Amino acid sequence: MAKERVKAPWLNYYEGVKSHLEYPDFSAYKLIEFTSFKHANNISYNYFGTKRTYYEFLKQIDEAARAFKNIGIGHKDIVSIIMPNTPEAIIAFYAINKIGAISNMIHPLSGENEIKDFLNKANSRCVIVIDAALEKINNIIKDTKVKDVIVVSAADSMPPYLAIAYNASNTFKDLAKALKNFISQNNKLTIRWNEFIKQGKSYTREIDDSFKGKDIAAIMYSGGTSGAPKGVELTNLNLNAMAMQSFEAVACLKEKDTVLAIMPIFHAFGLGVCIHTVQYFGGTTILVPQFSAKTFDKLLKQYQPNVLIGVPTLYEALMNNKNLKHYKLDFL
Repeated sequence: MAKERVKAPWLNYYEGVKSHLEYPDFSAYKLIEFTSFKHANNISYNYFGTKRTYYEFLKQIDEAARAFKNIGIGHKDIVSIIMPNTPEAIIAFYAINKIGAISNMIHPLSGENEIKDFLNKANSRCVIVIDAALEKINNIIKDTKVKDVIVVSAADSMPPYLAIAYNASNTFKDLAKALKNFISQNNKLTIRWNEFIKQGKSYTREIDDSFKGKDIAAIMYSGGTSGAPKGVELTNLNLNAMAMQSFEAVACLKEKDTVLAIMPIFHAFGLGVCIHTVQYFGGTTILVPQFSAKTFDKLLKQYQPNVLIGVPTLYEALMNNKNLKHYKLDFL
């Protein structure tokens, strides 16, 4: 018996938009892998001028997947990502997804007790954390079941000249001190991202990446407007359908379009649309680890993105920025 289609009279007003899509029964990683074959030489992401093609991005994902397998992460294990929008964050997400594990997405600015609660409720055994949030982890790690802490610096993927400037800053010096203190107390737990990837090269076995649409890909947390934040499980099908629907609905999108990813990866909108959708259609994700309305004009002038994806406050910042009053935005 044929399945009855949902009545959708509004489709009459969406010229060229398909009324039905067929979704593949595989992982979020597989969707990117398959579409990347068509866009191998396109730029996948841009991080302060550090650019990687889709071919290079897939290679980075495979290296990270081997690194996770090397420390014993397997199917349905929970890995917490406490990161802003950096290359390491998206590499980690797809690598975790490739091996069938689950990403527990946590806001780096969450309070210590909140992070502890998120780690324990998810039964997380591994954490990938930006160094700016390391002190919080240091204060609560003993009250969790976490066995491995992988530390990332915002400078790890910056171009050399920016990394040198960042590392010379007082902010970095404070973070370096916190990292040294953390390692001295949790030496067996802690590893820097680059060393983590390096050690993963010793894992040479074939990786099973044949996971299905129903498998859980990520845990996201609600905003807490109606009580304590709640963990929401998103499947591979949730993310893949979001990417395919977004691309279908926004008919102007085309490969090589550059998209300013201001929405954070720990936000379902940020992960699903700013990252996964863009990677699906072969565009370039411009990774923005920290957004400020005051410097919004500098971002637009520097990158001149083709697409902005955001919430109303983002467009309010765009309209109210005096430095953009007479600036030509025809690249959008």
